[in-house]
Amino acid sequence: SNLYPGNVDGTAVVPENPAAVLPSTNRDERSLEFSVQDATRWSEQFTTWVGLRHTRLTRESILTDGTDPVSYDQHLTTPWVAASFKLTPWLMAYASHGRGMESQVAPANPIYTNAGRALPALKSRQTEVGLKADNQAWEWGVTLFDISRPVSGDTGACSLPGTCTREMDGEARHRGLELAAGIKSGAWKLDGGATFLDAKREGSVIDPTLNGKQPTNVPEQVFRAAVAYQVPSLPGLTLQAQASHESSRAVLPDNSIMLPSWTRFDAAVHYETKLGSTPTTWTLGVDNLADKRYWKESPYQFGHVYLYPGSARTFRLAFTAAL
Repeated sequence: SNLYPGNVDGTAVVPENPAAVLPSTNRDERSLEFSVQDATRWSEQFTTWVGLRHTRLTRESILTDGTDPVSYDQHLTTPWVAASFKLTPWLMAYASHGRGMESQVAPANPIYTNAGRALPALKSRQTEVGLKADNQAWEWGVTLFDISRPVSGDTGACSLPGTCTREMDGEARHRGLELAAGIKSGAWKLDGGATFLDAKREGSVIDPTLNGKQPTNVPEQVFRAAVAYQVPSLPGLTLQAQASHESSRAVLPDNSIMLPSWTRFDAAVHYETKLGSTPTTWTLGVDNLADKRYWKESPYQFGHVYLYPGSARTFRLAFTAAL
């Protein structure tokens, strides 16, 4: 606030204010679910799966000052189907389609006409097709996916009590490609992956200008790479390094402010040995090796922006024993 300003370093200390100026919400939710699934192996190569989940939701809410009690029941049925086919002993094609359930709750703030109430649950959907290969020494995978999730928004002036209503408003559609590969040769092991994402807002009625925009806190590209080396002269000792990169992501729904892309490097040393007859693992790691300063994520909720900085260079020392 203007009265108690903060700073981007997160070091500002402001006086606490324990006064309860707004009523909160007491909510009860009960979920009764019934699910069935079946897998059928039609041949050595071809397998199918089918599933069905029926959910009954019972929700009740009341403000902590005893006003505005609300309750309702809702029934949802979500199916799931999948199939796989072995093209060769080491190469498999697969496809799946499923529905999920998602819901949100309006903030317990007097500006909302439905403060503290849960919105009706809606269905999300996900479709995948891909190839997976595993030939012992190497493996790789390619996946195409299409995911749609319901999105909520605020309608009204949202400035005075009772002038704002939280309601569902279209969806966020994520379509993309995932690549993954790994190879092991002698003492070396290499792994890598990449995600290329086309994420867009669709069907918004409250603010149609958001349609076609990139959803908040969603990067369009993600890359990961890792290398491990098992030291032949000292069995049990493994040296590891990893690189991570994420492209820019939207801070505001209209994409007027974007977080820049970032790249981070990590390293670690693992040593597996025995103390007597007990297997143990010692790990010394360094996260963010170059001490990169960056914003890692930018969640956006109820008109508020939350910025999460990436951790500074961090040293880790861990010990595990299999008792």
